[in-house]
Amino acid sequence: MSYDPDTSPLWVLNKNRGRFVTALILAALSGVAFRLVQLQYRDLEHFRSLAGQQHHITKTVPARPGNIFDRSGRLLASSILVNSVYANPGNVNNPTQIAEQLADVLSLDPDRLRKQFLQHSDRQFIWIKRRLSNHETKAIQELELDPNQVGFRTEFQRFYPQERAASHLIGFRDIDGEGQGGIEHWYNSTLKGQDGQRYFLRDALGQTISDTQSIDQRSVPGKDVILTIDAFIQTFVERALDELVIQWKPAGASCIVLNSNTGEVLAMSTRPSFDPNNMDAIAQDAWRNRAISDVYEPGSTFKPFVMARALDIHAVLPNDTIHCEQGLYRMGSRLLHDHKPFGNLNLIDVIVRSSNIGMAKIGERLGNQRMYQAVSDFGFGRPTGITLPGESPGMLLPMKQWTSYSTGSIPMGHEIGVTPIQLIMAYCAIANGGQLLKPKLTLATSQPRRWLGSSSLSTGVTATNFVPRSATHKTDPTKSGILDHSPGRPLAKETADWLIDPVLKNVVHNKQGTGRRARLEEYDIFGKSGTAQKLNAAGTGYSHQKHISSFIAGGPVPRPSILVLIVVDEPQANGQPYGGKVAAPTAALILRRTLIHLKVPARSPTL
Repeated sequence: MSYDPDTSPLWVLNKNRGRFVTALILAALSGVAFRLVQLQYRDLEHFRSLAGQQHHITKTVPARPGNIFDRSGRLLASSILVNSVYANPGNVNNPTQIAEQLADVLSLDPDRLRKQFLQHSDRQFIWIKRRLSNHETKAIQELELDPNQVGFRTEFQRFYPQERAASHLIGFRDIDGEGQGGIEHWYNSTLKGQDGQRYFLRDALGQTISDTQSIDQRSVPGKDVILTIDAFIQTFVERALDELVIQWKPAGASCIVLNSNTGEVLAMSTRPSFDPNNMDAIAQDAWRNRAISDVYEPGSTFKPFVMARALDIHAVLPNDTIHCEQGLYRMGSRLLHDHKPFGNLNLIDVIVRSSNIGMAKIGERLGNQRMYQAVSDFGFGRPTGITLPGESPGMLLPMKQWTSYSTGSIPMGHEIGVTPIQLIMAYCAIANGGQLLKPKLTLATSQPRRWLGSSSLSTGVTATNFVPRSATHKTDPTKSGILDHSPGRPLAKETADWLIDPVLKNVVHNKQGTGRRARLEEYDIFGKSGTAQKLNAAGTGYSHQKHISSFIAGGPVPRPSILVLIVVDEPQANGQPYGGKVAAPTAALILRRTLIHLKVPARSPTL
């Protein structure tokens, strides 16, 4: 048998191997060709984008936040440019050395910084420290580090020239420039502005070609916000509250000064406070704006609102006399007490001498349904709508939960929770002749600096703004018809006028009045004190050691235009935490300084 090499097993095996290798080569070439087609056509834009990202840097151009001014153009908040230092970990060629150098001048942990460089070596940007001082900036510059490894970026840092003044009202901006609390938070989008974009070209080695920089989108600075507050009045308040805290050592305190004719807030302050320039040092309990968030039983400061509704519907008349049972009165199963034994008191003296029994009897004449409506009409149980974050609605139980106990408690200012801003706005309705206003904190928002010099804003507040009420003041509520209480008008003008003078004026100017410590030499004013026990820790009853002491003052009488409310939480008063003792002198001091500052004419001296 002859041998055929073309059909031998070895030849066939080699031939098949060749075909297989050829097939593999053709498949590989086909794959390469297919991939080239993908790269040239389907993925072209994707890789162009990647290349662009490698050769171009986009940097944010921060917008300058708007300023905050008081009503006369005094600066309350502004922004300055400062340096922040960053690193490009992907370019840091000696992490240990760079970390030690930076840590030494910035008081940082070198090991932690080195770990950051190593952990983020795939990144082109990390912050090392933001908001550098001038000393820190100079120290880094003297290190002469490679700018492609470590560099500076400018950022805006907020500063507050008035420091603690109105800190809760103004708020602050965090490290990323976002408003936190107060006006900074509420008007964040207005103040913040719009950041711009800037593009830089890099060469193949990653070096920035600085002379090819261009601005693609310019930043738009934030608008300025002009507040209703007066920086001088705010200063009066800050100093007076500091003195009160030193004297009475309370857990907290708050003060609001208000234009009762417009609802404009002229000052607002809270203790404890904080300096927004140094947020690292803020105490945990200093965050809360007690003036709008603290809910407390108002005690006797609540009595005029119940009296007002009883007068408006003729449940009582101004000349009525109420027998106050010598200080003890059984109301169903409940025994009520007065702080002193009283017999017959007229309506004026029920308020002036702050008789709980007298008010409870007025509550009986009103009944729960009409009393609930009155409380709601004065704005209690809902937010006032002040343009600040964190406002509480207070506490007003639904009508179906009121009992016979409520009939006596509500007229005394118990079984209801109010906030300081709610209380002063309700008194605002009494002071201005019956109109319930919304508190106002801002006069305008404006493009940066353009509003300055406008006579409507920069001249401040004058006395003429504070006397719009009619000089024909004294009226008799018995001669008016029963008031149909419309929204925003919780009491009749005649009733409001009568409550101001003679009722609340006598709280201050009568020798028996609970607010006699608030009397001023230059002005006739009105006032009302409040002293309420706080609930005990278990919430099962009232504490005999912890109280809320408050005082509301207004003037000048007969046409009041300024209101001052002081609320003091847990004063250390040695068993005498009365609002007329703890809070009245401070409220009167602030009211006097405010009226003099606004050039409100004093009364003519008595001959």
